[in-house]
Amino acid sequence: MTEYYDLHIAADEKDLKRTVEISKRLGWSGLAIIKKTHDLSDFLKFKERLSGLGAGIKILAGVELYPTNLNSIQQEIRKFRRDADVIFVSGDDSITRAASDCWELDCISSPINIQQKDFMKQRNSGIDYAIAKSCAEKGIAIEIRFSDVLRYYGKLGSELMARIKQNIDICNDTRAPLLLTSGAKDPFELRSPLELLGFGRFLGMSKYSLSEAPRNILERTNGRKDPNVILKGLRVQDWGDIKLKEKRLYGWY
Repeated sequence: MTEYYDLHIAADEKDLKRTVEISKRLGWSGLAIIKKTHDLSDFLKFKERLSGLGAGIKILAGVELYPTNLNSIQQEIRKFRRDADVIFVSGDDSITRAASDCWELDCISSPINIQQKDFMKQRNSGIDYAIAKSCAEKGIAIEIRFSDVLRYYGKLGSELMARIKQNIDICNDTRAPLLLTSGAKDPFELRSPLELLGFGRFLGMSKYSLSEAPRNILERTNGRKDPNVILKGLRVQDWGDIKLKEKRLYGWY
């Protein structure tokens, strides 16, 4: 049976219990509850509060960062890498471009800014081929967030859909991973895995973006924490008489 994970739930904490219950009924195997913060101690308290929510569904703690300084992006990501299950980065084009060079990042959060005007011969969709190729090399996913579609209609809605389609085409051409999420801020924005899958397939996404892509992100997170995993594709079967050192969480995985 295929397991489906929604790696971006942004619901308010007072709605979390209901959100988890509804998600379980909809058929999700796991959720990542995302906290927007730059304070590690605040995130650790948030993660502790999530510990009692999982009843038959896997609950993960993620963080969404909004860096303002290009030189501090990697430092901020590394600050949360040991404790966060999923790390998103949001920002303008310059932030997105810099974040695509960070091996420790999991996902670039929905990069589309609907308020920006399109270019003359290309839609201003938040990413280009250079960013997508860098993400493909490092395994950084580009998020397609369904809740964005729910919040816009009319002319803005059609512009948003066109930009989403362009991002999907760019990622398909460069083989950059796409991550389809609900981005739900309340229980009413939740959708079942098959509904999201149908939305994604309509726009040209594969089933991979809803099943394999989240699982690959979580496997990489677990690999970073596993002392026997040195880097991607290299695992120690037996350390023998060698004393284990502290696990290195940064670099190529």
